[in-house]
Amino acid sequence: MERDPRITVLIHSSESDWDWAEVRGHVVGVIGGEEARAQIDALTPRYVGTDDANPIGPGGRVILQVAPDKINTPKSLAR
Repeated sequence: MERDPRITVLIHSSESDWDWAEVRGHVVGVIGGEEARAQIDALTPRYVGTDDANPIGPGGRVILQVAPDKINTPKSLAR
């Protein structure tokens, strides 16, 4: 990311091949350490229903902040 901050994120539904979104952009910030760990600890009960019991690797958790350059969806490509 330091050499090339470009990134693509693809979100795909498991229910439909035509339900997806793609974000192309570039990394503008990185959050790590205790702040990143606190974020996952706060979100896990909300989405999983339990506290996060899974260990995080030796490098810790990292959150990438992405500025979008282009957003694609099936509807946007049909134009």
